[in-house]
Amino acid sequence: MTVHAARDRDDASPLVQRYVAAVARHLDRDAAGDILAELREAITSRLDALEEEHGVPPSESAIGEVLKSFGPPMVVATRYAKRDRLIGPDLYPFFWPTAKALVGLFAAMSVVIAAYAAVSSGQWMSFPFRAIHVFMSVLLPGLGVMLAVFVALDRTDAGAKIAASWDPKSLPQDHIRKPRPLFDSLVGLGFDVLFVLWWSKAVDFPALMDREPSVVLNVEAWAPWHGAILALACVSAAIHLYDLVHPGWSRLRAVIAIAAFGAGTWVLAALAREPLLFVANVGEDAAQLAQTINMNVGIVLWVAVCGLVIGAGIEVWRLARFYSGPAGNGLAGVIR
Repeated sequence: MTVHAARDRDDASPLVQRYVAAVARHLDRDAAGDILAELREAITSRLDALEEEHGVPPSESAIGEVLKSFGPPMVVATRYAKRDRLIGPDLYPFFWPTAKALVGLFAAMSVVIAAYAAVSSGQWMSFPFRAIHVFMSVLLPGLGVMLAVFVALDRTDAGAKIAASWDPKSLPQDHIRKPRPLFDSLVGLGFDVLFVLWWSKAVDFPALMDREPSVVLNVEAWAPWHGAILALACVSAAIHLYDLVHPGWSRLRAVIAIAAFGAGTWVLAALAREPLLFVANVGEDAAQLAQTINMNVGIVLWVAVCGLVIGAGIEVWRLARFYSGPAGNGLAGVIR
């Protein structure tokens, strides 16, 4: 079977096109051309064998079964790379993205904790040192635990089970939005979980500080919105969790995101109009520090409101694009 024939088959099946495109995203550009040509030829050979056996071109369902037998795109790309690893080829494609996301999550968490301590205490010079200290305190243990988990999963054939449960119909529709990167989803989920734990008082940031904070939240100003903020944070965590399982765009995610953006705009706009979101706690300069923080937080909240409005508009545009394009007719069963 020639590469030209493989491309003809590729053009005849959108599902094969989406599969090859998904594999290409995990390959180095220098080697992608030869690897994709070889992959197309292998797929075409399997599909031609099916057509010869049954006397009719394979259906989309049969094509999906053939692609499923090759495995998830990330795993296929790794197999073609042919490198020796401590973790097997079925799980290794998930290892480095998870490690990078974990490093990003720890870095973000360290910055948040250090920034909170610096803002509430007025000790600005301690910010970089505290951030580095927190980051190094959690990085090595966290990566060690992650490596142990991956090795354990590899020994239980978890990678093979993931490959068996993968469905080619879940491949993303590139014309709507590129799949959400694993790094972004994990970092976003980590932030959401951290915020929910703090906002629900399961974790107390001040307890991590060396001294009592000079500025604290104004309970009276935040209390009316406490439940709404907690609910929005939980919805955000659910969206990021959904992105881990289904990184491609979907109508369900778009509708939920639009509703969350609308509710978030309402809550943040109300808070932005509140002049005293933070109040002095202890210290001689606490009142001036609280005034400065309130002014800057107000600006940040209005910027966030603009961002939410833009985000909602983008999702509305994507929905309109879906229903006005070919996906709205022929691919309605693919995007759910």
